[in-house]
Amino acid sequence: MSINPFVNFIYRDRLYFSIDIVGGGTSPKLYGLWSLGRSKETGQYSLTIERGATTGDTETSILAAAAIGDIYTTVHTANGTITTTNTATAFADIYAGTNYLETQVHNEGDSSVTKKLYGVTVMFEPLIASASVTLKYRVDAAINNESTGWTTIFTTGTDNKISHSAINIESSGANLGEFKELQLRIESTGGAIITGYKFKAEVISKDLYD
Repeated sequence: MSINPFVNFIYRDRLYFSIDIVGGGTSPKLYGLWSLGRSKETGQYSLTIERGATTGDTETSILAAAAIGDIYTTVHTANGTITTTNTATAFADIYAGTNYLETQVHNEGDSSVTKKLYGVTVMFEPLIASASVTLKYRVDAAINNESTGWTTIFTTGTDNKISHSAINIESSGANLGEFKELQLRIESTGGAIITGYKFKAEVISKDLYD
């Protein structure tokens, strides 16, 4: 793990900093701008990677960063130039790359308890013609295993749509399944702006006593 001591600032009650996490074997490799702060809903602290160093997750380090509103500007080592989410005049080109949000790991308060995932919803500003949103997830051991990857739940791109919900894997109709720990990844392209997400899950057993 490599920490850049020159990238650290507080914005909207969260601490932002640059870390490169390079694991061995099947461990994830993560390069980007991270944030640490307390959840307004639960009061618990959460650690989140806010922006990858590049849209392709290439192995580069963030050397400087700043935030204004919902726009994050970064300088990274890929080519020594400034990258930002707002560099073009056409709205669809502002988010021309694949932007993503990886949520914190959800365990509903207890990682020893098995839950059933019944449904997921992603909310966004009205989609324009070129925009699309993809939701993926991974559970349990897959969260810490880069080679396992993510499973796609859905992709949507309907004009003027403001949310999309799913109760199964839409490409196959398979159930979303069970989990002890759950992580979601929301990807947006072509001007899609994510505003929130939620999911419904229910405890089905307490393995400690099974």
